[in-house]
Amino acid sequence: MERREAGRKALVESTIACLSEKGFGATTFQDIVKRANCTTGAIQHHFGSKNGLYIAVLDDLLEEFQAGLQEFPDAGQTLEHRCDKTIATLETLYTGERYGAIHSLILGAQHDPELRDLVASQRRNALAITRRAWLDVFAGTGCSKDNLLSLFEIIVALLRDFHSNKTLGVDEARSRLEFNIAQLKRMVLLELQARR
Repeated sequence: MERREAGRKALVESTIACLSEKGFGATTFQDIVKRANCTTGAIQHHFGSKNGLYIAVLDDLLEEFQAGLQEFPDAGQTLEHRCDKTIATLETLYTGERYGAIHSLILGAQHDPELRDLVASQRRNALAITRRAWLDVFAGTGCSKDNLLSLFEIIVALLRDFHSNKTLGVDEARSRLEFNIAQLKRMVLLELQARR
């Protein structure tokens, strides 16, 4: 059983690394199995299909992502602390290399209807969990649920865009992100304070 789990984990981690480094279009199953030190038959054995492997990758990364949400502060902290810590946590989660694998998979899945539907279901689940956590952090601020969710969507869109902006160069993408995050934190804080 341990050996089976180790083989499964090796394929998942290999896929994450390949997607992060090469992107969906350039990642081949030969790349994945070579890196995992196994055969292509292992994909069929553990996951049933290539899409089964991709969904397993998303499952594992979603679990990690949810664990990262535990870093959100509780609603008893000052508004400034909640704003800073929550946005910083989201920035860490969305701009990391492991999320880069998710981003690559989301974009690549657009050309495969079956995979696209599976990925969309995963995304809806992940967003619902993250939205609930965001709303919990800012409960009692007087800001409407719609306004809070609008702020959340703006932040997430900005953070996701980091992976696309890396085509301009990682340093430039990071610099643009830092500037925009600082502006966004001020905007979110002003919006939340105005509702008190």
